[in-house]
Amino acid sequence: MKTVTLITFFVFFSYIKCQTFQRSLLDAAMLHINRQNYLEENLRDLTSIMVAQFLQKATYEEVQTIAKELLDLTEKCKNLQPHELPSECAHQLITSLLVTLVALSLLLEYLSLCKGSQETKLLIFKKFHKKELVLLTKKQPKADFSEIAKLTTDTKNLHQICCDGNAVACALGRAQLMSYICSNQAMLSSKITQCCEQPAPFRGECIINSENDRPALSSLPLSRFTEDPFVCKHFADKEDDFLQEFLYEYSRRHPELAVTVILRVEEAYKKELENCCKLENPLECYSHGVNSFFYY
Repeated sequence: MKTVTLITFFVFFSYIKCQTFQRSLLDAAMLHINRQNYLEENLRDLTSIMVAQFLQKATYEEVQTIAKELLDLTEKCKNLQPHELPSECAHQLITSLLVTLVALSLLLEYLSLCKGSQETKLLIFKKFHKKELVLLTKKQPKADFSEIAKLTTDTKNLHQICCDGNAVACALGRAQLMSYICSNQAMLSSKITQCCEQPAPFRGECIINSENDRPALSSLPLSRFTEDPFVCKHFADKEDDFLQEFLYEYSRRHPELAVTVILRVEEAYKKELENCCKLENPLECYSHGVNSFFYY
């Protein structure tokens, strides 16, 4: 009798445990379903909140634009073709998120360039162009002038895109620029190898803060700008291009000088040419006059 009672107790206890276990599984499943439904129903709001927390200086419109781009990519991941892998789509989504958030968090620091009237913007961008050319030359003095000029123009165009308000194009454009620099680092700089080994979203800040290359060019003369009899012709035909080349050559030979000092030298050289090129013998004028400010 005791044996029957014991068996009955075990059967009853097992039934209770089984029912409890099944109910726990059911509760867990329902909780999971409820969470999934909540995420799907509130995905847009949750994405906007996440973007806003990462980019606290972004406007409401910028946050909504970025959130929409990410949600559009999420929709593509829901409708994969048979040959497409979910993991690849997820990787693309995460990469896009990182590129957008990391790049924009840095680029939002430059929004001061976007303020003011159109005339003011053009003046600011012109000054920015010169400053960027000097910075790029000091960082990558081994690169030839055409490459530095290209990077300077690309950087200026990128800032203009950012000022136009297309936040995603702004972030992706920055990522593409850094990718180009890494693809051509052999002719640009030997100091960015470790930066280019980092994941794409984190290369930009590393490259910007990387050490400047310092080739032994300081002792080379700048005779092309002081002794060439055709200086005035070059200056008259293509003033901007000629002065950019001067900035490039002077910057790579004087890495110890601050950007503001180099820009003052360029301005003084420009004024000297404007005065000398009006004279009968301009060569004698600019070949001697520039010595008063040319070397530091």
